[in-house]
Amino acid sequence: MKSQFNTFWENINTMVLYSGLNLVFLLCCLPIVTIGPAAAALGQVMSDELRGEYKYIFRSYFRHFKEMLLQGILTELLFGSCLAVLVYALAFWYSISSPAAAAAFTVTLLAAVVVSCAMIYAFPLMARFQNSFRQTIRNAFHLSLAHPGCSLLLLLLRVFLVSLLYLFPVPSRIFMLVIGFSALSFSTMYILERIFRPLIQTSENPGC
Repeated sequence: MKSQFNTFWENINTMVLYSGLNLVFLLCCLPIVTIGPAAAALGQVMSDELRGEYKYIFRSYFRHFKEMLLQGILTELLFGSCLAVLVYALAFWYSISSPAAAAAFTVTLLAAVVVSCAMIYAFPLMARFQNSFRQTIRNAFHLSLAHPGCSLLLLLLRVFLVSLLYLFPVPSRIFMLVIGFSALSFSTMYILERIFRPLIQTSENPGC
């Protein structure tokens, strides 16, 4: 009974911490241009939690945010620009009624899906590996294409959340404001950890 009581309060404590981390993340996103490093720092904290490396999560978050500030902003600007162009192209081809436009729309949509999946991988990669900006982008596209099942799952998870925000705006917004982004980051890192773990083991044992 005592063990169950302790577990209950540990879970409550974790929820409170993640809720606080969610608020910190939102505050760090306010300049808009810092969404990238904010997401990468959140992913790093969740990765530490998943591996049992329990630290002072707020102190860790701000340290990682500072370390990944420049690369996170560059990554955000790159993917944001690409997606903006692709969304404009989708709207353009959709407005034209012809077989050629339909084919162009399909190709553009596939490109948007690929870029979106690569963007999902990019910030967790920044969190788990110390690579250059170019290498991180290259790895993001490579891994997202090499693991289509995980990529589709991660993309559908975000589509599902957006759908909830559209269908049930008030409760969904409350959830996202309270703990939603922390929960999304934790779920993302949990899924990607299966992909990252072999890469980490290979990098630690290059001769194997």
